Amino acid sequence: MKRVVVIAGGEVSPEDLHLIQSDDFLITADAGVEPLLDLGMRPHLAVGDFDTTKQDYLFQLQDLKIPYRTLPREKDVTDTHFALEEAVKLQPSEILLLGALGGSRFDHALANLYLLEWIATTSIPCTLVSGKNQICLLVGPTTIRVTKGDTGYISLLPCSDQVVGVTLKGFRYPLNDATLIRGVSLGVSNEIAQESGEITIRLGKCFCMQSADR
Repeated sequence: MKRVVVIAGGEVSPEDLHLIQSDDFLITADAGVEPLLDLGMRPHLAVGDFDTTKQDYLFQLQDLKIPYRTLPREKDVTDTHFALEEAVKLQPSEILLLGALGGSRFDHALANLYLLEWIATTSIPCTLVSGKNQICLLVGPTTIRVTKGDTGYISLLPCSDQVVGVTLKGFRYPLNDATLIRGVSLGVSNEIAQESGEITIRLGKCFCMQSADR
């Protein structure tokens, strides 16, 4: 399977939904089904306890005969986590996570961010997109190349205590075999100085965040 797109119940912009391609497999978590149905799009699977989904959208799921799984409100994982588990079972080439940030529940937003660590254990690439922010997890040893595009800033935020052997080429603020420490803001707000830049880490885990002001 090419790609699975998971739409969580946080804020989803029209630009986010425009990233969906015709051959994507769509899974929604709880209220994540609402913006999809509003655009006339149908998920292949809807999951959640649906405690934040408006009743008329639940009726639409039934009327349109969209497969859905109702989860108990009391459970050990969030609706988004369950949706990602279903995505992983499909063994896609990659996962795109939308609607995982924003809204009033910062605890859910932070939990969704750290779900990238869990997904990394499956070796399936996953990118979280929210508005003008694109986030992935880098696990060393690895080297990636990022293009400038519409991105204004690139930040590296450690998940592990240290990220060792960080080398940045083609950036405004280059690094050579540096160490990033969790809780220290050295890796925040860098910029690509050329058309593309190269990021290498030798050991550790960090979020790679591509952001734009507008």
